[in-house]
Amino acid sequence: MPDESDAPFDRFLTLDEVATVLRVEVEDALALVERGELAAIRVGRSGPWRVETRVLEAFIDDQYELQRRLSRFDEDGIDDLPELWGGSIVRGDDRT
Repeated sequence: MPDESDAPFDRFLTLDEVATVLRVEVEDALALVERGELAAIRVGRSGPWRVETRVLEAFIDDQYELQRRLSRFDEDGIDDLPELWGGSIVRGDDRT
């Protein structure tokens, strides 16, 4: 079990570390941040990017969920866009 006193130091990852976890190039990790797909903060005005560990874990979970939905969409062969994007179907009299 990790030592709790080290927890604050494990909170943030560099883009190199993010790339290692995702097994992609650093440029790909940077592109995710620049497109707003992966939340990150800058240290200083133009300093290096940092990604919180919990944010990266949530990103990975979201990618699994997206793939699950896309797979289901492909298997069903139907246009169930609300299910694909997590919404609900609105029918005639249900609209407000």
